[in-house]
Amino acid sequence: AYSDERNVNFHATPTSVAGVRRLVELGVEVLKNGSDFLTRLDVVKAMGRSGLPTVLSTGMATLAEIESAVTVFRKTGNNQLILLHCTSSYPTAFEDVHLNRMTTLRKAFNCPVGFSDHSIGSTASIGAVALGACWIEKHFTTDKNLPGPDHRFSVSPMELEHMVQRIREIETCMGSPALAPSKIEAEARTQFRVSCAAACRLREGHVLSDSDIVFLRPASGLAPAHKDRLIGRQTVRDLRAGETIGMNDVN
Repeated sequence: AYSDERNVNFHATPTSVAGVRRLVELGVEVLKNGSDFLTRLDVVKAMGRSGLPTVLSTGMATLAEIESAVTVFRKTGNNQLILLHCTSSYPTAFEDVHLNRMTTLRKAFNCPVGFSDHSIGSTASIGAVALGACWIEKHFTTDKNLPGPDHRFSVSPMELEHMVQRIREIETCMGSPALAPSKIEAEARTQFRVSCAAACRLREGHVLSDSDIVFLRPASGLAPAHKDRLIGRQTVRDLRAGETIGMNDVN
């Protein structure tokens, strides 16, 4: 099949229990509903019973309706569920996108979330990925002038390629949640931060006072936060003006 040749995971949206069975027979690896079928709980149950990963779109739904669908799905023993935030407006204005609802879905149902994007351009999809979306649905067309309601707000091949590139970039930008200097920052710390340094030429045996110490790059001496450890101590060697001062330079 063409999708196999292009290394694209083919899937479709069934609108009936029979449709679910047919897709399973065809060997699809994932199932997805449309927002208009979220309340067709018989179809949702059949999706769950398939054992396949399933994507449920939630446009127009209340939290209670989503909860009913999720409960029916999970009662089949299938926990491979992704919920898509969706605004069923075509095209969707930016003020109606409400990406923060993805966070609501994730917290309420403890499952991966994604975004079904009907807005113009790629801004909303890229923002959704930054908020943790693992699945992006975007209408695609080869010609925006074709007849039909969807083509005018769908992305072209070039726009889709650009969107995917931006998404891959934002995925890379997300990085690590650990709040600590990265490897590249660790290399920069010594170069860009400051440390205690001699304000002027200081002879060996000089008793350091506050006015003897300035803060200069690089950070190879004592950190400014520890300056008080130097005050009142004698230098054990001559220090040039601007030379960094460490604890090994005083008695």
